[in-house]
Amino acid sequence: MRLFAFVGLGPFAMSMLEHISEITDQIIAVDDDEQRIEHVKELVSTAYTVDLLDEEAFERIFHDPVDVAIVDIESNKSASLLVTFRLKRLGISEIIVKSNSEEYEDLLRLVGATRVVNSDREAATRITPLVLSSSLTNFMPISGDLVLAEVIVPGFMLGKTIVEADLRRKHHVNVVAVKHALDK
Repeated sequence: MRLFAFVGLGPFAMSMLEHISEITDQIIAVDDDEQRIEHVKELVSTAYTVDLLDEEAFERIFHDPVDVAIVDIESNKSASLLVTFRLKRLGISEIIVKSNSEEYEDLLRLVGATRVVNSDREAATRITPLVLSSSLTNFMPISGDLVLAEVIVPGFMLGKTIVEADLRRKHHVNVVAVKHALDK
């Protein structure tokens, strides 16, 4: 079983921790706020209230190999940078860090973050197409130019089969599934 470490329990980390704890309790939670640690004690295998900048405490906590670390230190960007650097130095191969700007994202990657999450930007990317198109009901970017979208069938396609609509050639669209109105 993989061991997860949450350093800083900001809103992003708390949400992830709650979801991951439904599957496993192999979780270490670390924060400098005792109330946050109390809130998650029942969800994790180990919880620590420590000064996140204390290098000795940090090394004592992370003596077992951690597979994935999630960093969400809300109020202190320099602490996030230092924690990310220390986690990388400890050999943690997957380090996910919350960021609010592209410049800060670049710095986080330089010190060892393998994935940087900007929740505002990611939410906007997901919601914008839904707002712009009345035929989209769900939208999930997969990579680059590839998206998975749930759409309401446009009028010109009603009564046609997928082959008759020739969507792949005419519109560069691959149909993955069809959901009929009665399938609700």
